[in-house]
Amino acid sequence: DRLTSLTDPLGQTTQLGYDPAGNQTSMTSPLGHTTHMSYDNLYRLVQLVNANGEITSYTHDLAGNLLTHTDPLGNVATMNYDPLNRLLSQTNQSGNTRTLAYDAVGNQTSRTDGNGRVRTFTYDALNRLTSETWVGDGYTASYSYDPASQLTQASDPFASYSLAYDGAGRLTNRAETVTGLQALRMVSPAAVSFDLGYDEAGNRVTLGEQINGQPTAVTTTLFDALNRPVRLTQEGAGVAEKRIEMGYDSASRLTQLTRFADVAGAQQVVNTAYGYDAENKLTSISHQPSGGPALNYGYSYDTADRLTQMTTPEGTSSFTYDEFDQLLAAVHSFQTDESYTYDDNGNRTNHTIGSDNRLLNDGTFSYTYDGEGNRTSKTHLTTNFVTEYSWDYRQRLTQIVHKDNLGNVLSSVAYTYNIFDERIGRTDSTGLTQQFVVLGGSVQLVLDGDGEVTNRYLHGSLIDMVLVDEQVGGATLYPLADHQMTARHLLGGDGTVVNQRRFDSFGNLVGESNTAVAYLFGYTGRETDTLADLSYYRARYYDPQVGKFLSEDPIGLLAGDPNLTRYVGNNPTLVGDPSGLLDLDFFADGADAAAEAAKKAAEEARFLADNAAEIAAENAKLKNMMAEMLSKRLGISIEDAAAQGKVLKDALLNEDAIKAAKNAQKLADDIAMRAAREAAEKAATDPGLLSKMFGTFAAHAGSINAGFAVADYAEVAMHSVAEMYMAQARIMAQERVEAHRAEMERRMLAIHNERMRQHNEEVRRQLAAEQEARNREIEAERAQQIQQDALIIGQHLREQQFLEEQQRRRRGRMGPSAEDVQRALLLHQAVLLQKEARGDPQPTGLPPREPESNQNGMVGFFNELAEKHGTRSPFATTPANSQKK
Repeated sequence: DRLTSLTDPLGQTTQLGYDPAGNQTSMTSPLGHTTHMSYDNLYRLVQLVNANGEITSYTHDLAGNLLTHTDPLGNVATMNYDPLNRLLSQTNQSGNTRTLAYDAVGNQTSRTDGNGRVRTFTYDALNRLTSETWVGDGYTASYSYDPASQLTQASDPFASYSLAYDGAGRLTNRAETVTGLQALRMVSPAAVSFDLGYDEAGNRVTLGEQINGQPTAVTTTLFDALNRPVRLTQEGAGVAEKRIEMGYDSASRLTQLTRFADVAGAQQVVNTAYGYDAENKLTSISHQPSGGPALNYGYSYDTADRLTQMTTPEGTSSFTYDEFDQLLAAVHSFQTDESYTYDDNGNRTNHTIGSDNRLLNDGTFSYTYDGEGNRTSKTHLTTNFVTEYSWDYRQRLTQIVHKDNLGNVLSSVAYTYNIFDERIGRTDSTGLTQQFVVLGGSVQLVLDGDGEVTNRYLHGSLIDMVLVDEQVGGATLYPLADHQMTARHLLGGDGTVVNQRRFDSFGNLVGESNTAVAYLFGYTGRETDTLADLSYYRARYYDPQVGKFLSEDPIGLLAGDPNLTRYVGNNPTLVGDPSGLLDLDFFADGADAAAEAAKKAAEEARFLADNAAEIAAENAKLKNMMAEMLSKRLGISIEDAAAQGKVLKDALLNEDAIKAAKNAQKLADDIAMRAAREAAEKAATDPGLLSKMFGTFAAHAGSINAGFAVADYAEVAMHSVAEMYMAQARIMAQERVEAHRAEMERRMLAIHNERMRQHNEEVRRQLAAEQEARNREIEAERAQQIQQDALIIGQHLREQQFLEEQQRRRRGRMGPSAEDVQRALLLHQAVLLQKEARGDPQPTGLPPREPESNQNGMVGFFNELAEKHGTRSPFATTPANSQKK
């Protein structure tokens, strides 16, 4: 009953093969590409051969820990562990080694990265992180907590933060003092604080802003009975008034978004309407500015929910994909078409790729990397102009320098980050200096080198949804975004378009109508640095020219992609990566802007994670298949396997199951998207919530995407108030994942040992049975030999009897002679031997035949009989004559 083929909604069929133990040994794609897998006795993958014959191999220790990973080029990555199965060192395929150390309770006390840079960590009696030090650099970060283990103070050489909470553990004040931006020519960095207020339902209803102790903007949010934000207003001293109104349908999907240039709502600037199909996919966005014609977007999808056509005010774009949902072509009616091909690891085939999927050459530039996989240089192949990149101990990009072929500096840009890994400062060689004030993972304010506000942003309910850019002392911009939060049109306060921008599918800016109108946010709503030609995706930077990040994914393989620098699995038309950690569909299933409480979202995600596989397993056949697979793999009963079936992600393979799982995933995405605002605004009020989310994710590996979708938003929110908790949550999640994996491997090892014991016992039983059978054969052979000896003796006696009978007749003697008696005795002995061979009972009056050690009775009987007749007994040990004497 194993699944041997799978046909997707497009009619493409994938073939699957298995070994007798139920391990999947082959997978043939709809295009005929076959991948082969091999396993060891514990069902662990040891070799993978792709369709091109390239071999990737793996080895494990007795505890199941991965020891080596060898790529098709022969590059080997190695891992070492302590007796508690904690990772001690890891050497990547480029030969760079990371090492880790722990204290007695398992806290990580030091980490040495692939560049040899060492970070050390200390903890208090409650195992809370209290400090981080960069050895040899002078950097130290410190953390303090209240009795409820809520973070109250956090500081490093660049900035310090204080946080206050109410009795419900909700953040009520966050104050930031920048202290280390002088190196960025920040003359007077501003001290900024935020006051947060809540209603009885826990919704954040007010956000008060203060700069250098002076109140400035106040943002107020009104919620309806379903806790959905329906109105936003912002006003204050020297602040441009703003008003946003939101409307929803019965499914709580955002359907209307209206922006006004005043608090009263009399000066409408633009109204936006959103449309959805029966499957909750976004099908239209219509922006109606007050000062111009409508700007409409339309979206069409195939049966696999991939975006196939997009209409914009500029024209039409059509998209095609490969079997792995990677974009192959984009055909535009208004700009240059695009085409892409990829290798088996998702790298573009016109690129030269090294170990760890690192881009070495794209035909125009060559690239180099450090021991952590961070890009360190980009050199033009013709001019030899070079761009150099510098990174700190946390693998954060700190400086970019452009040089000519003689080494002269042409331009440069430098970045500074806070203790929560938020970018808080930027300066470039043109003299532009900026201070970024971040709350909830989003930039709220930009200040210049004198500490004066230059930009104030009002954000919507979805991640990276910027509704208003107030350019203090200048114009106010209203960005009009597409389905990915890419602002393609910018409106002025009078509702007219002041800049129109065009991007290709991977985010390259290919044109704009008015370069004089600057706007911080570009492709997918992320901050764009035009001097560096990069986009900042919070955890790392993205290079749209090559479709790759400059550094590896900080969460590694937990993101679900073995290619740690590829952007959104090469599916940029529908998916984004706002955190730089995980792919995300911005408008997944027409997700509305309802402000569901973060805790409720986490609970729903947890429930979904607990039951996603069971939902998919409503199909009885699938349930049986999952149970059988687990039973064979784990050596447990079908009943036990059925109980564990919900954690077997790989079992969700048949069409019905995929549809059910897909619906479950859509529900998870919808939950996550509806929780975006609350996750961004409220998760900070419950630092422990993130740990719960990550714990849920770790505990339910069968629904990683569902659990992590909400955790991703929570992560963004927590950046601004509890990065330490984030770090601890990640460590906890990893430990739980490792513990879960170790437990599974331990069980597998125990099962293996039990099977070996049973096998050995069976071998012993077989050997004993074989020995017993051999003994029986020996006894039978002995009995057969005895019978044959008896037949020979009998034949000999009969011949002697015949000859002697002839002699008696010739002599005419009738009485028995001594020879007659001896012959009779021999004949009697032969008869006894024959009876013994047949198992006949011994005749009465004669002693039974005994083993050699117990035959004296029978020997004596024959000796007496022979002496009586004056002849020699066949058992006599001395001659008859000697007996007579």
